Amino acid sequence: MNKNLGTLIVNLLKEKSPLSVEEIASKIYVSESTVRRKLTVLQDAGVVTRSYGKAFLNDSKHFMPAFDIRKTENSTEKKKITFEALKLIKDGYTVFLDASTSAHYIAQYLSEFNNLTVITNGVDTLSTLASMHVTAYSTGGKVCHDNSSALVGLNAVNFIDKIHAAVCFFSTMCIDRNGNCYDISDEENEVRRIMIKNANKSVLLCDSSKFGFATTFKLTNVKDVDILITDKDLSNEVDIPKNQLPEIIVCG
Repeated sequence: MNKNLGTLIVNLLKEKSPLSVEEIASKIYVSESTVRRKLTVLQDAGVVTRSYGKAFLNDSKHFMPAFDIRKTENSTEKKKITFEALKLIKDGYTVFLDASTSAHYIAQYLSEFNNLTVITNGVDTLSTLASMHVTAYSTGGKVCHDNSSALVGLNAVNFIDKIHAAVCFFSTMCIDRNGNCYDISDEENEVRRIMIKNANKSVLLCDSSKFGFATTFKLTNVKDVDILITDKDLSNEVDIPKNQLPEIIVCG
């Protein structure tokens, strides 16, 4: 197989992603079977992902890298966001944490509090809390097979719907110019929505690398969030009057 074929496909996907096998084949003048074979090689190498007959680059905004990889992305900003988030927690609180890496950062410091109860749908977050002897409850549910390390589904939603929390910490994959928050997993969004609904205070954790684009499934709008903790003032990034924005905590 032509060694340059993979480069041609990658360059096409850089220009537009996702593309179907038929679209790729027509652009580079090879057979669809040849494209499929090369996409298999690229997928095994971790370069592309194939879904519903289309392919997209793994560095595109529509791909969810593995949890362990995402934990290291923008780690400096996430730590700063974490330290601001911890100021919103008090001894005796019941806290919701979603399955995001931002929430996982918070979990690593919760042993500092007394009589805390944490409810999470994050598999890795739950393990971290258990290792620190923090009282934690799993939402239950099925494991989401998209590298998110999340528990989702009706069982998770029903469990959360029976619980009230003082504060909910959650993240989102991106925020567009209209202030809409998106993720690529609608099942994770369903869990987040119940957490937000059943908490006195909703706190969105979002570093500025997520500003300015949209993915597939809308979660909420920043106007409906109580607090946004970020590393850059969102008010200059969205077309929303400042008096309609939530409290924004910009970490230094």
